[in-house]
Amino acid sequence: MKRIVHAAGLTLVAALLATACSGDDGAGEATTTRSAPAASGAFLGECGGLTDDEVRQITGFPNLVAYARNGIKCRWESQSGELRVMFTWYRGSPIERERTVAKVSGKDMGDLEIDGHPGFTANDTQLCQGAVQDGADFFHWLIAGPGAEPCDALRTLAGLTLERSRG
Repeated sequence: MKRIVHAAGLTLVAALLATACSGDDGAGEATTTRSAPAASGAFLGECGGLTDDEVRQITGFPNLVAYARNGIKCRWESQSGELRVMFTWYRGSPIERERTVAKVSGKDMGDLEIDGHPGFTANDTQLCQGAVQDGADFFHWLIAGPGAEPCDALRTLAGLTLERSRG
């Protein structure tokens, strides 16, 4: 009996899903057309395509150690934690949400464009972060540390990320 009830339940769920996904409610009403979503951006590679040595050299933070490395996020820190660099790749996520978070947190906002890809910078004392749009995706670099000029380094890192992307 349990199998019959289970099978009947699955059949009902499948029928409901098919009806809901068909877009035809039987009323003959016009449906709204949706614009196609933006295509995914290029493949960026692990850590935006940069090596640990390149990140250390470009930022001028020679003592950075990689603490996290994967396909979407990489993080380097000095042993004291005083110096930090982070790369994050957001697939199919709106860059405007990240911009809003930066604005609300009181950062000094700026526009950024690299090789025709729009984005923004958000900085405050000893910190620069920036995001660059690539199709429906965007990537984000953050550089933090005392005495640093992080926004120049950020532009270089972002430029290399785009240059080395495959897509």
